[in-house]
Amino acid sequence: MVLPVRNPAKGAAALDAVRAAAPGAVVSTRQLDLASLDSVAALADTLLYASGPNLGRSRPSLHHTVMSRLARWGFLVHSVEAGLRPALYAATSPQAQGGRFYGPDGLGQFTGAPTELTVYRSARSIDDAARLWAVSQRLVGVGFSGN
Repeated sequence: MVLPVRNPAKGAAALDAVRAAAPGAVVSTRQLDLASLDSVAALADTLLYASGPNLGRSRPSLHHTVMSRLARWGFLVHSVEAGLRPALYAATSPQAQGGRFYGPDGLGQFTGAPTELTVYRSARSIDDAARLWAVSQRLVGVGFSGN
């Protein structure tokens, strides 16, 4: 498992917590500053080209195994690498705009090139977003407003 961190000291503390909760876990940190597109691109390059789609795991994840098998059988899916493209586009492309949702443009939005999509109705609730933000802050031990 790779933990992207902005603050190396907090990242080290997070590593300790994960290792305490799951002895034997294979976990490391990588530097990431979401305010810097260069930092996001560097992490993406590291994860995609050094670790591959399994992010350093010793064996493929269940998701990777299932999706690879479906792709080989000709179902409407594509490789893990291709599946990552919309997220990488959203994080690194100068054309991608904040507050937008990007996914594949193919049939059923299962395959294809990155494109801007309509945000799913279930993801449009301001109350749900505020609750998710509060839970996320609590889980990572951060207490800032995000302004």
